[in-house]
Amino acid sequence: MVAPPGWLEAVANPIRLRIVRHLSGCSSASVDDIAESVNAPRSTVRGHLRALMEAGVVASIAGDTEGRLGRPPILWRLERRQLPRGAAPSPGQARNVRSPVSVAVRDYPGTVPGWTLREGRWAAAAYLLESRWLAHESRPYVDYDRRKIEWQLIEREARSWPASSRLLAEIARGLWAGEPRGSVSMVAQILTPEQRGRVLAAIALAAGDATVVGLSSRPTEADAVAG
Repeated sequence: MVAPPGWLEAVANPIRLRIVRHLSGCSSASVDDIAESVNAPRSTVRGHLRALMEAGVVASIAGDTEGRLGRPPILWRLERRQLPRGAAPSPGQARNVRSPVSVAVRDYPGTVPGWTLREGRWAAAAYLLESRWLAHESRPYVDYDRRKIEWQLIEREARSWPASSRLLAEIARGLWAGEPRGSVSMVAQILTPEQRGRVLAAIALAAGDATVVGLSSRPTEADAVAG
């Protein structure tokens, strides 16, 4: 899956991803509703909404105010024209996906333990660290038996890696820690469209918005990441 230009950069942030997930479940919402849902200050939410709107991910519906002043609030909705494959269905279709960022991951590494699929941070980290761009470098640093990743060692070794490999490792560490890492602009400048699609899938794995399919001797689709 290759995301539309600008879409990945817009949602590659935990709060923005939660905003998109919230709006995927309703026709529209106010800033107050969104702030309560994503557990973030209204000022923070407004800033993220502006960034998402500039990227064409969300759109505003006219209103008189952004706060609780007794007047009709400005509402926000998803701009579904920009959603990648796996997005919410159009009106009249069955709603068989959980959110606009739901994706089917068909190349999850079959060599890693199946339990990684049940832990979002592990699913995302393993998916990036065991990718073909990093597998030859990262495997000694991932201990699945002890459920430990040697991040400090990876950071030291990564100094000699290509820029794209360093960025993928940094994004993996951020998803593992539950905080954004790696410059969004660098994602656009350094990674190929295929690598960017992998990052989007990793974000979906971390958020429980990805279903892993096509693995033999692995958990079934129902047992995979489907939080």
